[in-house]
Amino acid sequence: MALKDMFAFVKEGLEEQFNTKPRDPVAARKPLLKGIDSTLDQFTNGRTRVPNKWWVVNNGVVAFSPKLKGTPLVLNGSTTSHVESVDFPAFLAAFRHAVDEGELDGEIAAIESGASVAGHSVAIEKPKRSSGISPEAARLRGQKAAESRARNKAAHETAGNT
Repeated sequence: MALKDMFAFVKEGLEEQFNTKPRDPVAARKPLLKGIDSTLDQFTNGRTRVPNKWWVVNNGVVAFSPKLKGTPLVLNGSTTSHVESVDFPAFLAAFRHAVDEGELDGEIAAIESGASVAGHSVAIEKPKRSSGISPEAARLRGQKAAESRARNKAAHETAGNT
């Protein structure tokens, strides 16, 4: 093999590729996961006066605006997601799972590189309620049960007096 044949394997741009530090997606997810865990801790412990928090509660609804390196994340086409406060822990669990599974790796990489993230949108499924019914239905069910108990108690007292 001649020397000129050997250089047929040498290509432009390989030096840059050689010197580029490989991206570790697991490490890149850690700041976002830490933010999700902090948000859950703040929410469950009622700590509303913390710097740089991602959420605000008003009228039983949480406005959630996550950020990574000061850049808002676009979830379902918006930088702010509104979730009922009773569903917020389940929403955060679904969000954490999506991050763990790598569903936001493209968004994270774009933010890390400083590229525009306007075109990125990550869809997160609506969380399932632990009880399977809406808070309104649960409240109505509780009212009906209280009425039934009151009727049964009144009937029992009436039967005991005669």
